[in-house]
Amino acid sequence: MANQGIRITGIIFWACLAAYTVPLTAQELQTLPDLSGRVVDTRSVLSAEQKAALEQKLAELDQKTSAELVVAVIGTTNPESIEDYSLRLAEKWKPGKADKDNGVLLVVALQDRKLRIEVGYGLEGILTDARCKDIISDVIVPHFKDGNIPGGVAAGVDSLADLIERGPEIQRENEALKQKEAEVEEHYRYWSLLNDLSYIWLVPCGILGLILMYLKKGITGSVLPSVLYGLPVALLGFFFDDYFLDALYVIPIYLVIFWFLFLLVHSEGGSYSSGSSSSSSWSSGSSSSSSSSSSSSYSSSSYSSGSSSYSGGGGSFGGGGASGSW
Repeated sequence: MANQGIRITGIIFWACLAAYTVPLTAQELQTLPDLSGRVVDTRSVLSAEQKAALEQKLAELDQKTSAELVVAVIGTTNPESIEDYSLRLAEKWKPGKADKDNGVLLVVALQDRKLRIEVGYGLEGILTDARCKDIISDVIVPHFKDGNIPGGVAAGVDSLADLIERGPEIQRENEALKQKEAEVEEHYRYWSLLNDLSYIWLVPCGILGLILMYLKKGITGSVLPSVLYGLPVALLGFFFDDYFLDALYVIPIYLVIFWFLFLLVHSEGGSYSSGSSSSSSWSSGSSSSSSSSSSSSYSSSSYSSGSSSYSGGGGSFGGGGASGSW
């Protein structure tokens, strides 16, 4: 009976495993279309004139910038997602120059009502994920929702081509932005350090307050007046740390306070003598503050492009780009 139970359990296990794996093996990946040109329309939604106009536009873009933009209009990507299918198609077609990785692939899946812009490594700084997302949502999808697939494809190609042609300007903007971010980070680090250093002044203020308390006790012979003199001095560190934090004039203010207290203690201690009366005098000082400002500058980098005849089979992709639906 025990052996029979083990055999039944084994049969049930293998039956469940087979039921689980059969649907997976049945859903084989689609065969990718061949690269027959810069525009591959497997659903024939583009007229001959529209396709020729797109081909001409993409050829001119290649000549001006050496970037290779390819369009694929298909039915569905099932069982894959639009992202996996587009990356697999880009890895097969390899648009873009091998030494620049400046290829772009626009995939439109009509039955799925989805699309994706796949960007090669070399253009990820220009065609960022955010810019691609904006092109999809603001430029292409409105046409698609109106049922104008050719118009949406043409508008998307125009927007992508415009960004690619503005590559030098965009790269200069990116470099300037990076430089500005670095300056802000450096500025933050500077003030953060000054903030940390400002707490150091709490210690000498406290020590000076204790010294003043001790000296006043020796002069007056009473504890209460010494506390009234010394405690505010000890609290000055907290006061200035709270209200003048991160200010360049913190250090001069502290120095003036130290000098004022030194004169105060010195004048009262020097005029005290046994058997005679003494008088005390107060002196005050003033402090001035100054501030300085800094200016920042940024540098830009240059971008060069060349032209060559179109040939798929060189660019590399890493998943950069964006997807959308309508």
